[in-house]
Amino acid sequence: RRVWLMSHASLFCYRAFMRAPMMKPYHCLVFACIHIFTAQGLYVVNTSHTELGSECASHQLAGDKQHTRWLFHSTHKTGTLVFKQLAEIQATAMQLTADFNRHCRALELIIPDEQDDRQVFYGCGEVKPTGVNAFRNIANAHKRIAQIIRDPFKLVVSGYVYHCNFKDGPLSELMSMEALKSLPIEEGVEFIANYAIEHWLNPMASVYSDAKAKQDSCIIRLESLTNSSASFDATVKTLYNYTAGGMTDDTTMRKMTESAKRLDLARFPDVAHATSLSHAHLTQLARSALEALPVKIVKQLQALRAKLDY
Repeated sequence: RRVWLMSHASLFCYRAFMRAPMMKPYHCLVFACIHIFTAQGLYVVNTSHTELGSECASHQLAGDKQHTRWLFHSTHKTGTLVFKQLAEIQATAMQLTADFNRHCRALELIIPDEQDDRQVFYGCGEVKPTGVNAFRNIANAHKRIAQIIRDPFKLVVSGYVYHCNFKDGPLSELMSMEALKSLPIEEGVEFIANYAIEHWLNPMASVYSDAKAKQDSCIIRLESLTNSSASFDATVKTLYNYTAGGMTDDTTMRKMTESAKRLDLARFPDVAHATSLSHAHLTQLARSALEALPVKIVKQLQALRAKLDY
């Protein structure tokens, strides 16, 4: 609550100074306090959630290394970098052929051409059910699927901060960094929320629902990789037990989990890519701006949280 009050007051003062540069600092603080404590529904956008761990299909997995195919996939702003590197660690340790999809091409375009030559596939960007189903339809192979997801409200905040600082993907072609930063922060966050719902969150939730229904995937929540080092280690172990269990020896599994520790932001903060760390103040302002979202968008994000079991 204290963090929220500070960030909300900062946002209010920023807007006030932009509109009235001659305003005295103490006037701003007084008006900010009045604004905060008379606002209806303090903290109406609740981004907290019950701590949830990884959820991996519990049935016994069949197959051997030679006749198994793997799919790791992430939606934009759900932890693409860390999840791709976790997949790379496994592929390297187990000597698997892989396509890590540097440009995030649609899986339904990649898999038909490479299914005979690649054992590990990576999906990123806008992953859709059609892409995951293309992987499921690979003939004469056992499959192991791992998906990483994220709280929708946190994804919107991360998307706003990231695209204010990086040119990346179709969204940056639609609106440049400069154009996004020039908008009032509430309008910028609203733009990102609308785009995310259509292009990232709805497809992610559909893929997640399919995985739950089919019980054929390991679901990793980004929050379980960022909560603490203990949570990171436990989540990585769960992931690799699912994706590599029964196909490699204990020594290799230990090497994989140890190698993965370098990806833990609690141990090694990578501020170059983790925009919430490198742009902490903007992140706080964007979180506060969630409260200015239209009710329709808030309800859509809340419905998506529920669909993703947050």
